[in-house]
Amino acid sequence: MKTLVVIVIIVGLLTVAASIIVGSFLFDGRVAERPYEEGLEYDNIERLKSEFSFNLLTEDCKKGENEVIFSIHHREVPITDLTLNFILSRPGTDRYDNRSMVEYIKPGVYKAKVTFPEYGYWDMKIRIIWQWREVALTKRVYVKDK
Repeated sequence: MKTLVVIVIIVGLLTVAASIIVGSFLFDGRVAERPYEEGLEYDNIERLKSEFSFNLLTEDCKKGENEVIFSIHHREVPITDLTLNFILSRPGTDRYDNRSMVEYIKPGVYKAKVTFPEYGYWDMKIRIIWQWREVALTKRVYVKDK
């Protein structure tokens, strides 16, 4: 009986120790001062993102200079009177971050000239300011090696 109690205590202590170790590795160190308000703000941003669509009309991209054509819609309606920033970046690093000028083609359709110095995955990010609302959308593309 005493052996069983000792085994249960040891298993309990090992479980607590393992939980502490795993928790210390997974905790990012960020504690929210106002978790409810931050959650509501996050929900509003995600709702706003879901109202917009960012679609690439360019079939494939290759290493080097490319002309990327994309469309932006709000609730399936093309929008024109907006401020638009186009940023090209590599996932996991900011070494290749590059802003590009955007050219208006027709309602809801825009063009940007971008240069991909390497092949692989790239993130095309657009920041839209429209009717006093700001939203950032990202599209990941694979760039082929010529």
